[in-house]
Amino acid sequence: MSIAGAGVLPVLATGAVLASAVVILLRGWSIGTYVNDEAMTVRRMFSSTACRWSNVDRVECSERAVVLYLADGSMILTSITVNSLDTWLRPTAYDAAVIAFENWARKN
Repeated sequence: MSIAGAGVLPVLATGAVLASAVVILLRGWSIGTYVNDEAMTVRRMFSSTACRWSNVDRVECSERAVVLYLADGSMILTSITVNSLDTWLRPTAYDAAVIAFENWARKN
């Protein structure tokens, strides 16, 4: 009786699945709205949107989400929402994020 090793195809398939899972996990870790004095960036799973504060016409903070309206008429929906993972079941966390975002937008 001989002991056969694993075939190359199953090993490659397993490696590809594990590598994909790691990439998705790491990308998911960086999802969010990032703000500094010059610009803000919204990172999503498969895209990112960056905008300088000088291009922002107004910031609308509703009870459910924070939306940026740009000078060119377009809008950016941030990841600061009531249902985001960071604020889910914690309404005070959403309120704190909205206040911080409003203050940052007002300064810039």
